[in-house]
Amino acid sequence: MQWPGHGRSKRAKNNPFVEPCGSWKRKAARSPLCFVRLKARWLNENAMQLDYVRSEIERMRTQVHRQRGEIRQLQRAGISTASAEALLERMLNKIDELCAERDKLKKSQPGPTKGKVLGGRLW
Repeated sequence: MQWPGHGRSKRAKNNPFVEPCGSWKRKAARSPLCFVRLKARWLNENAMQLDYVRSEIERMRTQVHRQRGEIRQLQRAGISTASAEALLERMLNKIDELCAERDKLKKSQPGPTKGKVLGGRLW
């Protein structure tokens, strides 16, 4: 017996991403497609992390620009800028760390499949 709304549509039957991994009756037996989906999810999460790191770098660069403007204002007013410059240095170090993380994430992503057609066959 199927519950209403739990049946699979024709489109879902042909989509490997809709099928659940295994069934509730036999959890130990997982289909090979399950692992492909897990890998695809990991690659998607990797891409999401890369997008997050890129946006964080952009945000931090905006903050650095503002901080430099504040340091200029303090210098014009004759106020000590030592603490503001220390903060700026920490911000720049954080950007360097984020850039290194971005580069690491970019290297871990799969490259483009240039010249390959359908499953890696060369035609």
